[in-house]
Amino acid sequence: MITIYEFPPTFGLTDASPFAVKLEAYYKLANIDYQVKYRIVPEKMPKKKLPVTIINEMVADSNIILANLEQNA
Repeated sequence: MITIYEFPPTFGLTDASPFAVKLEAYYKLANIDYQVKYRIVPEKMPKKKLPVTIINEMVADSNIILANLEQNA
């Protein structure tokens, strides 16, 4: 199962970050099982940004995450 680290829900959205919303939408449309863990302090994450996904390793940047998923599919 894939884990996404993102900010907590905000403004009625699953996340205030459009990049995290993009990842969740992709996982839902591709029927990929995932879980969300909330991280408020992104400074401890790679690139000091969220979202971050753990597939086999911690990967930051939504475009890199999606490219990694499509390459391994």
